[in-house]
Amino acid sequence: MTPWTEPPGSGERWLATFVAGAAADRAALRDELRSQVDADDGCRQSSETYLHPAQWQAALAAELVTPGSALAVPPIEPHRYWEGSGHSTRVRVVTRGEEPDPAWPPRRFVVMGRHPGDPAADDTPRRVFLVTWTSDDGPSGAVAREGDREIPYARGRIHLNGAPTDVERPPPPARAWSGYDHDPVIRPGVVYDDAEEVMPDHLHDHVFARMAELGVDPVRIAAMRADVEVPPPGPGEPLVEVTVAFVPSRLRSVLPEELSGPDEWRRRNRLPRSGALAPLHEFQLHRYAEVAAALRDDALPPVLLATPTRPSGHLDPGVLVDRLETCAAAGVEPLPADLAQALLRLPRGRHPAAAERAARIGSAAAGEAARWLAGDGLADPECGFTWQRMVNATMVDLGDDELDERLELRLRPMLRVTTPTGLPLIDEVLLREPRDWMVDDSAGQLGDWPAMLPSHREVVALNLLPYLLGERVTPDLTGLALGEGPVGRSTAVIVAFLVACGAPGVVPLFQAMAATGELPAEEVARQLVLVLRRTGRQTRPTVAVLRELAEAGGHAEVWRVLSAVLPSVLPSEREHMTLTLTELVAFAADVARLAGARGAIPVVAENARSPRTLRFVHECRRLHAQLTGATP
Repeated sequence: MTPWTEPPGSGERWLATFVAGAAADRAALRDELRSQVDADDGCRQSSETYLHPAQWQAALAAELVTPGSALAVPPIEPHRYWEGSGHSTRVRVVTRGEEPDPAWPPRRFVVMGRHPGDPAADDTPRRVFLVTWTSDDGPSGAVAREGDREIPYARGRIHLNGAPTDVERPPPPARAWSGYDHDPVIRPGVVYDDAEEVMPDHLHDHVFARMAELGVDPVRIAAMRADVEVPPPGPGEPLVEVTVAFVPSRLRSVLPEELSGPDEWRRRNRLPRSGALAPLHEFQLHRYAEVAAALRDDALPPVLLATPTRPSGHLDPGVLVDRLETCAAAGVEPLPADLAQALLRLPRGRHPAAAERAARIGSAAAGEAARWLAGDGLADPECGFTWQRMVNATMVDLGDDELDERLELRLRPMLRVTTPTGLPLIDEVLLREPRDWMVDDSAGQLGDWPAMLPSHREVVALNLLPYLLGERVTPDLTGLALGEGPVGRSTAVIVAFLVACGAPGVVPLFQAMAATGELPAEEVARQLVLVLRRTGRQTRPTVAVLRELAEAGGHAEVWRVLSAVLPSVLPSEREHMTLTLTELVAFAADVARLAGARGAIPVVAENARSPRTLRFVHECRRLHAQLTGATP
């Protein structure tokens, strides 16, 4: 077998080879994998969840070589995380000589990073420190107490983990920005963060403003702010006491709440929570997880059903029935996600001969396959999307006539299942409506997605949209061209965006789809206009791609795009003309001639009538003459 560091699509072959090898000769496969397992540093298996096929491949290999080493059910252990600090202040006039009020109850504190669950036995208790100083001495005279015990305090912080004579402030304990780090990096023995300011600047500002209101001399307040010697108070000036209740950050330890049903199955099988990843990526991980569970339970089938037989990702119906017969002969039911993936890879249409064969097998999986083969398979879901922009921290839909450049744009996918299949992994996982914005670990798996739904490529395109504006979608999407099924707006906006970016490799994708007559050229052109105007992209990369397409013989398709783009990007006769636009019109005139295009374009006609002698006007006249048959 090959290592688990291959390009997209290789995971499918690896998984099929692994299952077949484990069934045929487990000892031989163990010997083959041993060197790879020994060379692995184990980092792929250090997480509570496995988010990448490479992690699952490493874990499966390690488990096969040394049973019990990688796929044991993860125990429910305490989660450790840093809880944020809290501050509360009181500023009041007191009588000189009055003792501080030890009974002052601090207000309730708002803490950050709380995790659901119950405190574990080793949970760090909360500590509250009262730091007190007066307007006679200023902050340099502050005294810190915890209950009746005085605590070392200097240079604005409580000293819990070192002597107050430290010249340098120790670095704070390292913790994740998200507050969800279950394995925080900490200094040995440190469970309270004493590197934080007891009185941050915003609290100082509040205290000094309140002192001024109570009558403290502004000159003395300025000295306190500058941390220099404070002049003595003037006659009749009140004594103001400041008390800060400070709760330092603490390293918490909690036992996670108990899970139920599917959530507990996910935890036991190292899958992330539902919805944490893109639908197709999540479905892909289900396939690995069920193979891992079957290996752990010694219930692997002799063969996987879903391994493609065609470059597009399709699976020949007869081969699927052959594999079902192999599983039935071994007395093993195929794995659920594997069966679901196999059904989704069947070519579109009915396959009666294969259906009859499957019905005779008698297994539950074969019965489900027979139903799909005799019918029309998965009904095409309704796919669409809307352009959105940010308004007051909320995403709102953009109308087609709103073309100005936007700073914050998203493409919001919309998917509706028309006829549920009855298979939860398809209806609830793979066909879940994608979110409009993804910051997750799915982007690295995009190349695998076309082969997962080769008969429903518009669903694949819809799932790619959240990654499009971030330029994480590459033109290496030949699976979309090789696939089957209707092509709509989602595919069109992807092609349009790649054209607008001048992405290398987009020309073969465009050509392959145009050659089969399945490219929605008008919709590509419409979306190209929106991409250019809303993202503020220059037209030069677009012209370069279209020129390459035209030189390859695609004059008709290029003209269909140009005829939609020109009205949106060309200036009127009274506006500024650029060299890039001049070259665009000249290119359009050449393409229109080769394509035999007819039909006047108003903005071109307007510029053609201009009395000016600019080259831009000349090219508009040439294009207008071609479209109308007039003499230039």
